[in-house]
Amino acid sequence: MTSFDISPVREGTNCVKWNKKAIERISSNIEARPFWVADMDFFAPPAVVDKAKEIAESGVYGYPVFDNLPSVFSSWLKRKHNWDVSPEDVSTQWDFFMVLPLP
Repeated sequence: MTSFDISPVREGTNCVKWNKKAIERISSNIEARPFWVADMDFFAPPAVVDKAKEIAESGVYGYPVFDNLPSVFSSWLKRKHNWDVSPEDVSTQWDFFMVLPLP
């Protein structure tokens, strides 16, 4: 179990979110609050760390394919929100920019 009350010190860890010079380069304001940066401000749970180590030790990296993702997502929507969404109505995309409507 991870405690959200304990935060790692991220300064000096090559982390954009807590690097004032990086924030200034991005926003032109050294005092800007970096709310747009999706960085972890808590430790990952041990199960996540263990799985990351297992994958890293395999030496095989890439983009996995999960054929059951639409049905898993549909089930999650039902459990969490009581929404009935057919897996056939779920479209998976692996690149954010591929789903943006571009002119």
